[in-house]
Amino acid sequence: MNTKPTQLLVIDPQVEDYQQLAAGIQPGVQLLILEKDRDGIEQITAYLSSPPPSPSLGEGTGVRALALVRANPYTTLHIISHGSPGTLYLGNTTLELNNIDQYRPQLQKWGISHLYLYGCSVAAGDAGAEFLQKLHQITQANIAASNTLTGNAAKGGNWELEITTGAIATHIPISQEARASYQYVLPSTFSNSTSITINNFGAATDYPSTINVSGVTGNIASMTVSISGLSHTLPDEIDMFLYGPAGQKVMLMSDAGGSDDLNGVNLTFSDSASGALPDGPTITSGTYRPTDYETGDTFPSPAPAGPYSTTLSTLNGTDANGTWQLFIQDDVSADSGSVGSWSLTITPDPVPTVSLSSAAATTTNAPFSVTANFSESVNNFIASDISVTNGTVSGFSGSGSTYTFTVTPPAREPSPSTSPLGSQRCGKQHQHRRHRLNPHF
Repeated sequence: MNTKPTQLLVIDPQVEDYQQLAAGIQPGVQLLILEKDRDGIEQITAYLSSPPPSPSLGEGTGVRALALVRANPYTTLHIISHGSPGTLYLGNTTLELNNIDQYRPQLQKWGISHLYLYGCSVAAGDAGAEFLQKLHQITQANIAASNTLTGNAAKGGNWELEITTGAIATHIPISQEARASYQYVLPSTFSNSTSITINNFGAATDYPSTINVSGVTGNIASMTVSISGLSHTLPDEIDMFLYGPAGQKVMLMSDAGGSDDLNGVNLTFSDSASGALPDGPTITSGTYRPTDYETGDTFPSPAPAGPYSTTLSTLNGTDANGTWQLFIQDDVSADSGSVGSWSLTITPDPVPTVSLSSAAATTTNAPFSVTANFSESVNNFIASDISVTNGTVSGFSGSGSTYTFTVTPPAREPSPSTSPLGSQRCGKQHQHRRHRLNPHF
């Protein structure tokens, strides 16, 4: 006799190559793929409230209809989605500290005892810790969540859920083979859900609209920008650019779309899109390359002056953390519009690791050489980035992924003792990829 699954895996289809993850689902786990244009919390709640009938029940048994109104059979819920510290992105909505009380009635209907959240960095920082505690208090479920990148190991990800509330055992609903072959990490998404009014002939309100990004480890490998609920009576008048914390300026759209009205259009800007926004035909929801049909636009203060890039790759290799600003204006009179919300989805470079080695004896009072081998080429790594306890550094040299230096112990008794030189993780310092080594002697 078949047994009804007690574990439900929810995947947001905005996750890269989600089909591969879905195909690798473990036996005994039920799958739900969200619809990206609907409220994800509402979808999960509806599914848990009306679970599908047991596969062991056949037609004509007189029991099948009753199964549709049975109590939720699921005790464990896994969610694979985009995330950021204290935020889950599900369908066309977010679950975060600012709105979690709004979703309290739905969350309390879930009736689960274990909740696994695989979104990147959901549990990171103070916002992540507060979010998990609040979610635990509302659902009464024990929770495991990620505070790092989730996904491909070569890109800095893993499938470990490092932060837990309550007693919860490790159980990954995706097979080891599917995880090992998955080529992506789940990006971090940051959003501003405050609507923007595009005023007739002038700067929008808010101007600029801002998103504060924090907790991203590693420089930007790629970024996409999403504009949700864009409406305007003459979109050709819209000029819109993104201003980054390091002074980067990318024109997202300018003088595109002609005169056909836009009503609640959802746009994603990505360098990997197959085409640009149309110039004359109606703009429809979709993914497009940044598009500027008339260069040389000027924006009112405090927007920085051009020139403006039209490729998001100009952001690559820079630090994602800081304040991002979206400047929007209407450059001709008589028409106006609005934006419902906007977001940034950031895929960071993996953080390099470093292995230290030396031929020196375990205990020595003589100078000895140390070799630092990084997992990838690094820039601007200098002698002052090395911190040594009870010793000094000299003879620093190297480039790329390999560096050497000499450590000289102090001339005093007792002789310093080296600790084993093993593999250490080094954090990046902004866009310069600096690394601080802390061997103790």
